[in-house]
Order: sequence, then C-alpha cells, then structure tokens
Amino acid sequence: MNMLHLVWMTLPPGDAPGRGDRIRQILHKFGVEAQTAVALVNDGADGVSPSDTRATLADAVSSLDKADGGEDIGWRAQAGEASLVVGPFTVGQRRGVVLRFQQSDFAELDSAVRGGRLLDLIAAVQDKCDAREVIWARDMSIGYLIGMLEADCNEISPGDLDHVAAVAEVGETLTDFMEIVGSPILAGGLSFMARGWAQPNG
Repeated sequence: MNMLHLVWMTLPPGDAPGRGDRIRQILHKFGVEAQTAVALVNDGADGVSPSDTRATLADAVSSLDKADGGEDIGWRAQAGEASLVVGPFTVGQRRGVVLRFQQSDFAELDSAVRGGRLLDLIAAVQDKCDAREVIWARDMSIGYLIGMLEADCNEISPGDLDHVAAVAEVGETLTDFMEIVGSPILAGGLSFMARGWAQPNG
C-alpha cells in the first residue's frame, strides 16, 4: 500500500525574509533539487494536496518567508528517482513547513540524500527554519497531526502512535506523549522519539 508520509514543522511567528531560500539551499546540499511550483491545498479533510499553479519557483521559495496570508505555494523536488513536495501550509493558528512524499519514495529518498539519511535532512531543514515542533507520520491528515501536538498525553491512543514515525519538540523537555513513542534518536540538533525511524513503522 502506497501510504502518504507527512513531515510537519511548526514555524515561529512573524515573517522571516530569506527563510525559503535557506530551506531551498539546504535541500540542494542534500541532493534534493527543486523542479516546479505547486499550490498546497486543503483537500477537504485537512489533507495536503499539490495542485497546478501559475506561480513560479521564486514565488514558492518566497512564500516560506511569510508568516501568514495568501496562497500556500510550494514546490515539487527530486532526489534520485524519488519525488517529494515541500512548502508552507496553515492549519488554524499554526503555520508550518510540510514535506510530503509517498511510501514508494521513502527508501529512495533515504538512500539518495547526500551527507546522511532522510532524518538528517529533516533535522537540517528544522535548523534552517527554526521550527518549534516536528512530527513525521504516515496516512494521517495535517489536522490530526496538529491535534496530536495539542492533545494531553492521556488522550493519545496506542493506535494513533502506529502512524507516528518521529516526533520532536525543539528546545523543550520531552513530554510524556513523546515518551510513549519510543527511545530517543539524535539527528543534528533534534532528539527524535521514534519507532524504527529508518523504516518508519516498518
């Protein structure tokens, strides 16, 4: 089954000139090359779906500089034979960076990135955009991911965690919720709580 992977990183408040270009550059350093701009839209169930847009790659990069407002424009990127979508997305009061890829692309992405593995790339992007929270899950909507970040740990069911590959709170003490997920794995400046992160929920 070709499940959908979503990596969500909550952005700090306020505009950040140059943030999009910093993210593009770190992706390039890891061998992930931008291709075409896409609009990231809510598909009606808090899902993130890319759609055609007249925007340019320059528009997509600059859209990550903004704290809110306007259309969420990202881009398709390629690493080896695998593709992913990168861009900003807004859910309620949270604006974040989303990395979106299919299960069929996971192994290729994990082996194609230069200088590390996919988790190292995620940690590097987090560092460049000063993301406050990171959650990597599959077959879950953005709305559900945000709900897990906001939930009391007692409201999390074991079934929910079957979908979670990695979770981190940057610069914060790990919560009970994260401790449920597994043992910490360090990547860059992040401490991920994960189960089988090299092959998520494998």
